[in-house]
Amino acid sequence: MGFAAAANVGARLSDTPVFALLNPDVRVADLGGVARLAAQLVDPQVGAVAPGLVLRDGSLQDSARRVPTPTDLIVRRFADRQPDAVRATTPVDVDWAVGACLLLRRSAFDRVNGFDERYFLYFEDVDLGVRLRAAGYRLRYVPTVRVFHDHGAASRSGITSPATRRHIRSALRFYAHHPTCLVRRPGGRS
Repeated sequence: MGFAAAANVGARLSDTPVFALLNPDVRVADLGGVARLAAQLVDPQVGAVAPGLVLRDGSLQDSARRVPTPTDLIVRRFADRQPDAVRATTPVDVDWAVGACLLLRRSAFDRVNGFDERYFLYFEDVDLGVRLRAAGYRLRYVPTVRVFHDHGAASRSGITSPATRRHIRSALRFYAHHPTCLVRRPGGRS
């Protein structure tokens, strides 16, 4: 079914004004953190909120980012750098956040018609962030709230692996739908 379609099914099965999207490899240890994330949604312009994701080794995943340009993706892959990562210690608006753990405002999610199901895996969360911002919503990253992410990074496998090929196909689809994201405009936003 794919990540986007499965997330949309889950969203349709709930009827609350706010819902959480959680990957099966995410573990929430502090339920108070969920309340702190939800508090960000008091602002009606905030459409989604993301916590900091803690990896197996205890480091913080670079899960809040600017929209990557193709150059950013190449640098990530071959230079092992994260030029599009947002490094913050306090809540901040971001272009998009990894879809492993998000709190979403239903009205915002519905306004942009949820995830684009043409993405089977990869870039569906980037696309959602771009569409939320285009609809006038903000996406907040709250690094002070942490959840554990047992992230496998399949897309970082060999260049000819099925996961990497799917990642490339999704990137090509994304840039075809959002050609203005091919370059970063002055001021840092794509």
